[in-house]
Amino acid sequence: MTNSKMMDNKTSKSSPQLVTRNFCRSIELIERAAGNMTFELDIPNYSMMAIFMTVGAVEAFLNTFFRELVEQPPYLELKNNVLQQMTDRRFGLEQKLRKWPEMFFKKNFINTKPGKAFEEYRRIRNALLHFQHTYEELDWHDTKLIGLTNTSLFDTLDTSYIYNAKSTVCNFYSEIFRMAGHKETQIEQLVRNWTGYFDPNKTNKQLKM
Repeated sequence: MTNSKMMDNKTSKSSPQLVTRNFCRSIELIERAAGNMTFELDIPNYSMMAIFMTVGAVEAFLNTFFRELVEQPPYLELKNNVLQQMTDRRFGLEQKLRKWPEMFFKKNFINTKPGKAFEEYRRIRNALLHFQHTYEELDWHDTKLIGLTNTSLFDTLDTSYIYNAKSTVCNFYSEIFRMAGHKETQIEQLVRNWTGYFDPNKTNKQLKM
């Protein structure tokens, strides 16, 4: 049932992997569109979209994967606590990254290589989403401009955030599966099931402007 969608009283019911696959598909579409761009100033826009979809793919995975785990006998005792955390808006993505791997697997995820790589995407996404107007002044050719804002973060976004997005997601998923005790021979297929079979090693080389 990895790709099926059914209707019940006008409500769609799908395989949980379909949610993460939709985010991963969006990443692929962004990469493809960026590969055909003709205006270099659009690079930050495509990068921003890739960053948001990457964070979305990870949070959707965490919410889905750990929700499934609490239905299994080894983790049933964590169910009430985790379900409460999922409905608590104060329990955000950073806390999920820090606390859930520790709760379930007694392991630290944040300091792993995939954890650090994803943290860069999360940090930038938060800065963009919760943008703060700095209200600055600038002397420009004998004219004082007032009310400007610092857009350095957006302006410095480059294509690396686009063509590293897929590998960031795949490596994140792989590390969680590894912590959960899956064998290395199983992980590649698990990642394919959750991402929709996209290949993190295939990147549109046109992006490298």
